[in-house]
Amino acid sequence: MKRQGAPVGTVSWLAAEYRADDDFTGLAPETQRDYRKSLDRIEDEFGAFPLEIFEDRRMRGDIIKWRDRWRSQPRTADKLTVMLGTLLAWGLLRGYVAINVAAGIPQIHSADRSDLIWEDRHWSA
Repeated sequence: MKRQGAPVGTVSWLAAEYRADDDFTGLAPETQRDYRKSLDRIEDEFGAFPLEIFEDRRMRGDIIKWRDRWRSQPRTADKLTVMLGTLLAWGLLRGYVAINVAAGIPQIHSADRSDLIWEDRHWSA
């Protein structure tokens, strides 16, 4: 849920600013719904944190620990860290943060779909 009146300079404030921006409002409704869900979970964990904390590279370890709490749901874990990275990248572009400590965090979900690839011999059959 959007945190109304979040203190300026907090993660909740940044999320509210992002939700109001064309970068968010221009997304497809289904994408907005998915992003909102992830943003809500990010705010539940980090919402009251001042953005300055995310300029300390040691925060990356805390983000990974948070991601790992979702390890039993690997796709959710990855969506959350990617969304946090997206939010911080948006904030970085606008000068709200100096670095994006969530950028490039390895994903934990993997899927091998190579068995679904059709090769020429399959088409010929």
